[in-house]
Amino acid sequence: MFGPVASGKTHLVKQWMEGQNRVTVFDVTGEFVSDESFMRVFSNPKQYAMILKQSPYYFRIAYEPGEDLEYDFYWVLSALWVTPSDKLLVVDEFHELCPVNATNAQVKKMLRFARHDKLGFMGVSQRIADVHKLFTSSCRMVVLFRTRDARDYDAVKDRWGKNTADMVANLRPLIHDDVTKTTQQVPQCVVCELGKDPVVFDFATDCFVKNTVVTEYDAKSEPEDPSLSSSRQEPEPELES
Repeated sequence: MFGPVASGKTHLVKQWMEGQNRVTVFDVTGEFVSDESFMRVFSNPKQYAMILKQSPYYFRIAYEPGEDLEYDFYWVLSALWVTPSDKLLVVDEFHELCPVNATNAQVKKMLRFARHDKLGFMGVSQRIADVHKLFTSSCRMVVLFRTRDARDYDAVKDRWGKNTADMVANLRPLIHDDVTKTTQQVPQCVVCELGKDPVVFDFATDCFVKNTVVTEYDAKSEPEDPSLSSSRQEPEPELES
């Protein structure tokens, strides 16, 4: 799931996890610390492993890593591998572990073999341009919230084509007041599902808008982002074998 700050992605992630009884959030930014339905574990692999061992069929854990993200991720994933139940792992700020030019060995292992271990996975990041193609090509579904950043536009275009990139650039954005906790406008997103054409989903109607490139949100009414007129960068390099 990709989208800039205040795009609506965190709200959607929380909605998806409401009915999950076996879920771990690798909570890099502390987004889930205040959620009382999650047990908080701060950079303590032993404590995390003990919780899974004692309760392998019900756990909702927000794991906050320390400075060494790869170290904590290694142990969290190792504990999940030996947990016999089906489970879900959500990683916030996923570009930190799967950057565009390289990727962590444990991430590669997870992307290729997670389904054999009954491990569901969701990666969340603000910038699709900063995440390796190996991740997006391995996903059964990719959700893209509105962006008009040139690098993200090019990354979407490189992976799904210009039509999809235009769809993302012209989505209706979220307008939410963090002070009053009120939402003036609900967003749209583009859903890219494996084996299907990308489609727009409108949260205002809870329906897909098929065969639509420019949505009801009029991008021309907003000042042009100068980054869109900048020269396009080369596509991200492929992962070396």
